[in-house]
Amino acid sequence: WGGSHWILKGFHTNMDALAIGCLLTLFRRSLHSNTIYRRFLGSRIVVFLPLLIIAFNLLYDHPNLYLGFSMSAMNICIALLLDWAVTNSDSVFGKALNAAPMVTLGGMSYSIYLWQQPFFDPNAHNILTTFPINFIGTAVMSLISYYLVEKLALRLRKVWDTKLFGKPKTEKLIASEQPAV
Repeated sequence: WGGSHWILKGFHTNMDALAIGCLLTLFRRSLHSNTIYRRFLGSRIVVFLPLLIIAFNLLYDHPNLYLGFSMSAMNICIALLLDWAVTNSDSVFGKALNAAPMVTLGGMSYSIYLWQQPFFDPNAHNILTTFPINFIGTAVMSLISYYLVEKLALRLRKVWDTKLFGKPKTEKLIASEQPAV
């Protein structure tokens, strides 16, 4: 891989993860009305998805396979596993994902995603990327970012939605469309 760090970190090689999540969201209802897909979600085959995810990730050292197939296949498996967890929210896995700490982490996931990058950069060799400072730094900066930027932006959006469109319609959609995890 050498100096091609941007190949793995660039949007162009990661957009399929976003696209797969978007496609699952768009087609979830029709997928769930499909008998074969429902059988898949109810089968024991799903327990092999984490193993497939690990296997696909192990191909990292083979760039042609990893970038050409493995990364996308891994993202599809992750989407299927998450859909299974949402659909089977009463399972042990579903209950674990609905536990308060996991819900909090999920709500803060974008801030964590942003702030883990400088603290866990494998190419940076400084005090900020050493254990435990990297974990503490990510946690502190994520909390600050979440409460001072994200929560504020969401409150402002709600105010502007109300001013421009009356009642905030997005909240109704989110509350009624999103199943419990």
